[in-house]
Amino acid sequence: MWRLLHGADFHLGRPARGLGRARLASFKQEERECVFRFCQAAERHRVDAVLLSGDLFDGANAFYEDAVFLRDALREIEAPVFIAPGNHDPYGPASPYAAVDWPERVHIFKSPVMERMEAAGLIVYGAGFNASKQERPILRGFRAEKGRVSVGVLHGDRSPGSPYNPLLREDIAASGLAYLALGHIHAFARFSEGAVPCCYPGCLMGGGFDETGPKGAVLVTVDDDGRAEMEFLPLARREYRLMTVSVAGCRSEEEGAARILDAVQEEERDHAVRVRLTGAPRCALSAERLEKTLEDRFFALSVRLYTEPEEGLFARAGDDSLLGLYMGRLRERYEKAEGEEEKALLRLAAEYARAAAMGRRVDGEGVAER
Repeated sequence: MWRLLHGADFHLGRPARGLGRARLASFKQEERECVFRFCQAAERHRVDAVLLSGDLFDGANAFYEDAVFLRDALREIEAPVFIAPGNHDPYGPASPYAAVDWPERVHIFKSPVMERMEAAGLIVYGAGFNASKQERPILRGFRAEKGRVSVGVLHGDRSPGSPYNPLLREDIAASGLAYLALGHIHAFARFSEGAVPCCYPGCLMGGGFDETGPKGAVLVTVDDDGRAEMEFLPLARREYRLMTVSVAGCRSEEEGAARILDAVQEEERDHAVRVRLTGAPRCALSAERLEKTLEDRFFALSVRLYTEPEEGLFARAGDDSLLGLYMGRLRERYEKAEGEEEKALLRLAAEYARAAAMGRRVDGEGVAER
């Protein structure tokens, strides 16, 4: 049996998005701490090999200090390390991979042709980008050695016609690999093609609000019969998170700020949070002022306004549909309502109805997408 640690898409040297200038230094430090946690996981689980599926650097001309940092971090791993450069960090004479001397245990696949290596009796096949695009499928025509357990490490894209090493179902299924370690997609995803289990571990740490949720690496166990099992290991301490909060009926920005604090739990505020405000408030709201008011309560907060005037809530009233009929009746009751409490309930009912018609989840005191 073999234990493998599979990681990808570190993107060292990239700028953090959505954090603000005050948090940039903190992001850089936490990014490096996350790499150290990855290396510690390799030692803690006593893996037989580490598979790194490309885009470890954010660009082919990454900072020299990032190459030095990664080299020194990987020195702490006793197991052999296999790296398949990707489209962001293709191998070449000016690439970060050529800028430093790597430990003997680190092997970099330098061409888009499958190369055979061994680690603790396990065969490891891999190939790397040597340009920013790789239009020819690297796995086309490849077959693993019969009678031995083999794994592969590649950077590639499952989208048909992709310029980033298109991974065709038939090529993967025919490869004969016990496990295919992939990089390129920044969200954890596992799947099989034929008898070949494959996995994208996702990026090691989120870098923007398009990379939400837990991030980390994958611990892979391959038995002597070539059966593979995968376990996601969350390694990033902070996450990017999206939330939607209703501010329907709010009478002041102070009330809007209170709605945000009520919706975002204390432990969630230690992450980078983007709050989308929806509904029809009864006052003007400023995303900038709300961010300023709450900045000390969050590691990082981004506010986006998706609010609208009260009359917009009933815009579908009169449509030739079930929603239009319902909205028409709500508007009639709203126009006749005598108290603010009744109006607030009717506004909320209209918001719920629109959300349900659009297939959005309704939770708590308003529309929520978490």
